[in-house]
Amino acid sequence: MEKMKYMLVIGFSLFLVTACNQKKADKPETVNKSELGLSSEGAKRQAEGALETTMNYVKQKKIDYQKNLEGKLNELDSEINELKAKVSDAGKETKAKYDEMIEALQQKQKDAKNKLENLKSASTERWEDFKSGIETALEDLKKKYNEASKSLQ
Repeated sequence: MEKMKYMLVIGFSLFLVTACNQKKADKPETVNKSELGLSSEGAKRQAEGALETTMNYVKQKKIDYQKNLEGKLNELDSEINELKAKVSDAGKETKAKYDEMIEALQQKQKDAKNKLENLKSASTERWEDFKSGIETALEDLKKKYNEASKSLQ
């Protein structure tokens, strides 16, 4: 009987030791900040640096996008001028008909340029909001130009 008590006490002790060790393993170990080499000031500087890098990237992306749009608008401007030159050589009736088309084209071109100016003046954070509007305006302008150009041939 004495042996049995002794065995129960040893078994229970082993159970407790095992259970306590398992609980410690479940808890995450805390890390001292100085062990990582980061202070709150250092982390703040790193975060600011990352934010600045991101903002510079977005700003450059906006500039590149604007230049691309300006190139497309300039190309369409040249094509519209060529169309005007062709119309100026046409007869009176034909010229009147195409002058209306060219006027509509120029209005679409003006709308696209206004939208581009809005995009240019938009903040770096909001410029993407203007993208769909300018893209739609450019598509409309290109479509109208193609229609006018085809009808002139």
